[in-house]
Amino acid sequence: MTDKNTFYNMLKSNAESQPDAVAVVYDTMKVTYAKLFDDVTKKALHFQKFEGKRIAIFGPASYRWIVNMFGTIVAGKELALVDFFLPHDSRVDLLKKTEVNYTLTSTNQYILSDENSIIISSAEKDNVDGLIYDENTQEGDIIMFTATANECDKPVVLSVDNILNAVMAINSRVECTSDDIVLAQIPLHNEFGFIYSLIWPLYNGAMACIGRGLRHVDADTYYYNPTILIGTPSMIDYQRAISGFNKELNTIIIGGASCPFRLFENLCDSDLKVYNIYGMTETSGCVGVNQLYDGSYTFLIIMQYLLLMMERLL
Repeated sequence: MTDKNTFYNMLKSNAESQPDAVAVVYDTMKVTYAKLFDDVTKKALHFQKFEGKRIAIFGPASYRWIVNMFGTIVAGKELALVDFFLPHDSRVDLLKKTEVNYTLTSTNQYILSDENSIIISSAEKDNVDGLIYDENTQEGDIIMFTATANECDKPVVLSVDNILNAVMAINSRVECTSDDIVLAQIPLHNEFGFIYSLIWPLYNGAMACIGRGLRHVDADTYYYNPTILIGTPSMIDYQRAISGFNKELNTIIIGGASCPFRLFENLCDSDLKVYNIYGMTETSGCVGVNQLYDGSYTFLIIMQYLLLMMERLL
């Protein structure tokens, strides 16, 4: 990695050090780090031709979703990650509240569209021939949504620097190398899924595998053969109950909700390294590491969100 914490530098570093290594797997599609970097850079150049500053993306996780997500941020635009499963009216209200200028949706094949999801005719082709990306571009922030006891769809704004500093802190306690295969089964618009299933493995030059949806949650471990599995407590408990852990698996990271100690107890007889992650979207994020399986934890502060500044967007 370079000294500057940016997604552009993260992707460029891996493209230069291991261009032919597989970065992303989506079903039968495999993409190298070199191609991922090239596709993201071209998409960023394309987005820079449009003046609006804020883009929302919603749709199921896929390679196109990943390229458009990175492309938006690398272009210097602010990105709103929206839950694809929200009812239409709720999603429309959320887009109005965040005052987005453009949308990227799976329905429109992730072609840049206006705030009402009408395709912009001049955006249908990514013609960036002759354009050169300015590596000094200030990357955009990421707007995510969480819930508290008193508020639903609470907006949280994260900078790329926040996220990559979090990844470096995670690396101090949880190992992920270029030899690892990480399975993403949690939606990528979710903070836990986004950071641990996608950004963390790509930062480390690992292979990020995108799950094929809830219908395949009991089969994807044997389809992708991950070494690291990311999941919610209920998801991991279900896979444990149906013997859904492939033989190559060595690490499980549980998050998105508080993990019952019972689940740790049920996993303690295995050779797996098990971690529980929580608190990702409020004032800080922590890793609670249970190493003794006795209900006690050691804690690592992962992230202080310095940009909880959604008020400026409202």
